[in-house]
Amino acid sequence: MRALIGSVALAAAVLLPIGWAPAEDATLDFLFSSGREGGNYHAVALRLRNLLPGQPVGVLNSRGSRENLTRLADPASPVNLAFTQADALSQHIAQNPAFSDQFAVLADIGKECALVIAGRGSGIETAADLKVAEGRRISVDSRDSGAAVTWESMSRIEPAFLATSAVYVDLMESLAQIKSAGDFSPLKAVMFVQDPSAVTPAVQIVLENPDTFRFVQIRESDLESPVLPGGLSVYAFERIRIGTRSFATLCTRALLIASNAKLAEKKRGELSKLLLEARLLPAGAR
Repeated sequence: MRALIGSVALAAAVLLPIGWAPAEDATLDFLFSSGREGGNYHAVALRLRNLLPGQPVGVLNSRGSRENLTRLADPASPVNLAFTQADALSQHIAQNPAFSDQFAVLADIGKECALVIAGRGSGIETAADLKVAEGRRISVDSRDSGAAVTWESMSRIEPAFLATSAVYVDLMESLAQIKSAGDFSPLKAVMFVQDPSAVTPAVQIVLENPDTFRFVQIRESDLESPVLPGGLSVYAFERIRIGTRSFATLCTRALLIASNAKLAEKKRGELSKLLLEARLLPAGAR
């Protein structure tokens, strides 16, 4: 993906502090619910904010797609724009069918792929190995992370994945446990979701320790892909290359969506025009 172009100076825009919670009487044309500071969603929201000079624009941090969708769907929340993984959107619609008529997809901001990392001595080489061994655990960071959503989706589609329990451990801590604890820890794998072209700190650690870590393959035979309203598949199964490693995994899309009720039609049109002229760069793990 390519970077947003045509950025203007920060001073030219009406900028609100990151994490700022707007008062009830605040007038905001655009309020993004993004993601963690330093993540892709957060970075794209900041770039879009910089391209909207002279307009009140806010960017709120969040724990991930699930919180973004909750804010967008809540009539009491001023959030009118949200970033989400396609699988998180599919899950939210399944749980809240009325939501399917309450949003519009404004942009596809790129590919996000599931990376599952296991220790070399774990016996886990493909996702099928996560279906057969009771007592194993996989870390998916926090409950609101993209990885947690993807693991829940995988387990719903193929209940055999429930043989491996999801736990909520920080990504770097999980890698440290796999590396140092080995056979003494039930934590055998870690999943995170990111742009496959980004060499994030976690990916760098895996690449620098080939004798310790392996990328676990997720193949099309391991599960089906659900679809969004309109028939769009949530997952695509691809072979990706990271450094010198090549492996099969599943990928979803990162989307920017708008509330039909909370974002005025004129403003939605202005933002859509901007998105047609700009280009987005996904980067980093979510």
